[in-house]
Parts: sequence; C-alpha cells; structure tokens
Amino acid sequence: MRKSHILILLGLSTVFFTAGLLLLPQLRNAGEKGESVSEAILESARTRLRPVLMTSVSTAIGAVPLVMASGAGAESRFTIGIVIISGMVLSTVLTLFLVPLTYSVLAKYTSASNRIDREIKALENDLMN
Repeated sequence: MRKSHILILLGLSTVFFTAGLLLLPQLRNAGEKGESVSEAILESARTRLRPVLMTSVSTAIGAVPLVMASGAGAESRFTIGIVIISGMVLSTVLTLFLVPLTYSVLAKYTSASNRIDREIKALENDLMN
C-alpha cells in the first residue's frame, strides 16, 4: 500500500470520527432528558442520518471521476478512487451502526449527569404527597 493511500485512509477515518462525535452529544442530551437508551439512539439516528448520508454520498460521487479515469496515471487514480469510495461506505456503516451500538453497550455503565437531581425531586414529591 502506498503512502498516499494510507493518508487517504487517515482522512476518511477523520470523517468517521467527526460524524461519530456529532452523534454522541445528541445521544447524551436525549439520555439526560430522561429518555431510555434505545429511544435516545433512535432519535439521534433520525436526526443525524441525512447529514451523514449527504456527506458520504457527495464524497463518493466526487471520487467517481477518479475511478473512471483513462490515460496516463489512470491506474493510480483508479486505486485512489476505490479507496475513497470504499472508505466512505465503510465509515458510513460504522457511523450509523457501530457508534450507536457502542453507546448502547457503554451506557449501561454510566448515568445521566442530572439523574441524582431527578431522584431527589421524585423523593421530595413522594414526601409531599
């Protein structure tokens, strides 16, 4: 694998991490509102699906001319185009499925930051009634 291909893969991995980082605050905010983990995942996935797909599809379409190139250097442009397209497909799948799956697994070991406040208010309401 050439150095240029490794750099392209590193660039594509930043796309994956950026999309994942944009998904996590929405997951966290939904969890702090009192929604269950599955509800939070579904809501944030609905909200972020369109931007993630638009970014991935536009980047992949932009690489199509590299794949269809002919003439001098077409072989190297073809491989770079394939790396970009396959990397975008992989990063999209990872963003849409791996990040929520990882969040659902790790959310069991954490609690919302305002959980204690909600519990105190619930106990106060029970004492008042």
